[in-house]
Amino acid sequence: VNQQTDESIRSSAQGLFMLMTNGLGATIGTLAAQFVVNHYVYANADNIALSIEGWRISWTIFAVYALLVAVAFALVFRKK
Repeated sequence: VNQQTDESIRSSAQGLFMLMTNGLGATIGTLAAQFVVNHYVYANADNIALSIEGWRISWTIFAVYALLVAVAFALVFRKK
């Protein structure tokens, strides 16, 4: 943000960046993770084996998502 914005709007740009990453991003991420865990883990809470398998599936989904975000970030924010 510091390198891409004019000094007159730098503080506003930093505030917007923080809102998008720590505000909206965290909220959407929390809701999505809650949906995944509820669907795969707690839907099978009466069966321990299915619940454990649900956690494995949930963590696999989270890991794949993190990998996709890392690849997208590397592709979008290449140094020019």
